[in-house]
Amino acid sequence: NKILTVGKAKNMLVWTLPGQQWTLAKTLGDGKAADPFVDRVPALAFSPDGNRLVTGTGVPSRNGILVTWDTKTWEPIATNDDAHDDAITAVSFSPDGSKFATASTDQKVKVFETDSLTYVQTFEGHTSHVLDVTWNEDDLTIASSGADLQVKVWDLTAGQEKSKVEGFDKEVSSVSYVGGTETLLTASGDKTLKLSTAALPNTGDTFLHTADVSEDGKLIIAGGQDSVLRLWDATAKKLIGEFPSVYSVMSDTSKFGFSPEILSLP
Repeated sequence: NKILTVGKAKNMLVWTLPGQQWTLAKTLGDGKAADPFVDRVPALAFSPDGNRLVTGTGVPSRNGILVTWDTKTWEPIATNDDAHDDAITAVSFSPDGSKFATASTDQKVKVFETDSLTYVQTFEGHTSHVLDVTWNEDDLTIASSGADLQVKVWDLTAGQEKSKVEGFDKEVSSVSYVGGTETLLTASGDKTLKLSTAALPNTGDTFLHTADVSEDGKLIIAGGQDSVLRLWDATAKKLIGEFPSVYSVMSDTSKFGFSPEILSLP
């Protein structure tokens, strides 16, 4: 339950990890054979009840493949080899877990039934790769972000675009609904992290790859090209923590549950 890190300041830090330790439960695939995954696995999501795992992969410019797994037996329940015309980039479940939405580099967002992987509907309108998708807890809308520098909000009942968000200078890599509201959290390659259209401070000088928000909407976390995880208070819109890839100096991390001990090196 300890981690030892070595820093360029000629010191070692011993970190005592809080809480329960994680152990590997299962590995799907071996990274070599084309079964069950023919290529990279850029998309996966657990159903709200934890009983299903959906994985999204595919051969670029050829197809997008979906597999639904039973998390008790880890056996595949259903497979759809032609879910998209290009690789799948993201998966997001509906609140009841019966359906999920997918994003793909074929510029489309689609909805499928969870257990059967039966196609339900398609949303078209992005003009480049769709990089992320999120399903609102109100079960009325989904939102998607893309390399076309915009976010689109889709009306599930009408089956069409409801609104869009622009004003990004590079691809929008991540989008999430905040706390069951209509507010969107977005991360972009233009180094901005936004709540609705308001940019959060201290995001670093880096391409942002991903961001997420806690279920209660109070904490936001984001990661980018500089290998630093940053944590914000969503209400105060204030940076409250940073987690670099390697700690080279002592920092106040007690509030996050870490207990560091310092060891001097000659």
